[in-house]
Amino acid sequence: MMADKGTPVREAAEYAANQIVMAIPPESTFLLIKTCKEIVEAGPKWQSMLGMLKIMEKLKQKAPRQVGECLVDIIEIASEGLHATKPEVQSS
Repeated sequence: MMADKGTPVREAAEYAANQIVMAIPPESTFLLIKTCKEIVEAGPKWQSMLGMLKIMEKLKQKAPRQVGECLVDIIEIASEGLHATKPEVQSS
């Protein structure tokens, strides 16, 4: 939905992602990172990839210890972003 052509849909998807990150307890960080990894492995459009990287950023601020425990998965997600062709994704 983050790659939808309609601005209201994209904004709603980003809002929903932010609310999910804020609502989950730190102990659930692994599950959210695992889900993000599955989405990235499915080959999302660049807007969705950018959304996944933004989620990782928010998780880092909310649950730094749990994020540290998931670094292997996070590195895989981030490396996909480095190979993206869009500058917006590469700079995230």
